[in-house]
Amino acid sequence: MQPVDSSLETLLSDAVEITDANQRDAYLRKACGSDGSKLADLQRMVRDFFAAGSMIDRPAAVAPTLAAESTTNISRQIGPYKLRELLGEGGMGSVYVAEQEKPVRRKVALKIIKPGMGSREVISRFEAERQALALMDHPNIARVLDAGTTDNGLPYFVMELVKGVPITEHCDTQKLGTRDRLELFLQVCHAVQHAHQKAIIHRDLKPSNVIVAIHDVMPVIKVIDFGVAKAIGQHLTDNTPFDKDILKQAGIDEMRQIIREVEPPKPSTRVSTLTAEAQSTVAEQRHIEPRKLSQQLRGELDWIVMKAIEKDRNRRYDSAISFAADVRRFLDDLPVEASPPSTIYRLRKLARRHRVGLITSGLALPRSVQRYFLRALARASLRLRVR
Repeated sequence: MQPVDSSLETLLSDAVEITDANQRDAYLRKACGSDGSKLADLQRMVRDFFAAGSMIDRPAAVAPTLAAESTTNISRQIGPYKLRELLGEGGMGSVYVAEQEKPVRRKVALKIIKPGMGSREVISRFEAERQALALMDHPNIARVLDAGTTDNGLPYFVMELVKGVPITEHCDTQKLGTRDRLELFLQVCHAVQHAHQKAIIHRDLKPSNVIVAIHDVMPVIKVIDFGVAKAIGQHLTDNTPFDKDILKQAGIDEMRQIIREVEPPKPSTRVSTLTAEAQSTVAEQRHIEPRKLSQQLRGELDWIVMKAIEKDRNRRYDSAISFAADVRRFLDDLPVEASPPSTIYRLRKLARRHRVGLITSGLALPRSVQRYFLRALARASLRLRVR
């Protein structure tokens, strides 16, 4: 299979996550617009993906009636690794507990990637990443140990076996309060900071890739899949601050405009606008009353989150450790660095997006006010150019 450009890879990754075939085709047609050639290529790639992917989706690909059999009957050998147990399946592949006997005896996690983007290209990209990944040594990062291809040409990656659950699941089932959740989040920040110091970016940081394992009765974060997302050309994570259904319904250009210009809602606003049933569920998972949860988020926690996702890079935290430091200041009842944008700052952004409309509106004002209005707009524009 010929390598595809990143835009096709992104659309392919998005499309295969849509289970309904009609909705998937509608998404592709909307994304490709009038580009019939691109649409045909993507439709072919999707067909190939699901046709080839059935080798993983059907349990018989690894062992007959895998889901129904006990783990002792799973015995397929992949390189030096013998599969023992299916851990889980996702849009990009399946993960197994595997046993390695040589040169050391240990259990590992083996992830088989579904076909669709070219096995040899995937492995060559991962090989370039593996040297950098080998430099990472952090208690909150699961190590990547090996990579190769199956007899059928499917790429696989071998990682440190981490027994645990996604961070969100752990927090909800344990009904952790906001403070305990933030303490766990600090471990994530430290792991990401360590990777950044080694010039490695995760690219797919989401709850399912942040596992909570219990070590000596204490919860410990393990970030998994470093380097894998880049190697397989996977699109960036989709747990966005915007409603994912709104983004999926929007065209590419509209989606870009939303990301560039529309301010996402603050956490306290997201909670307060949930349905009564949803608010009750979220609050119960945090062992707090619904009304108090929104109040708890309002203010400094809102500021910290909005600073972290600020569109203006100069206003964002300059590193993961800076982000963590502000969270720590909040937990220690110290003043946080984050603060809401000033009125002047918001006016500058408004002027940048709607300069022509604002000038037209200003000309409709009384003559005595026009001069002041245009002068203020000019100053705002000048500050924008200087910044």
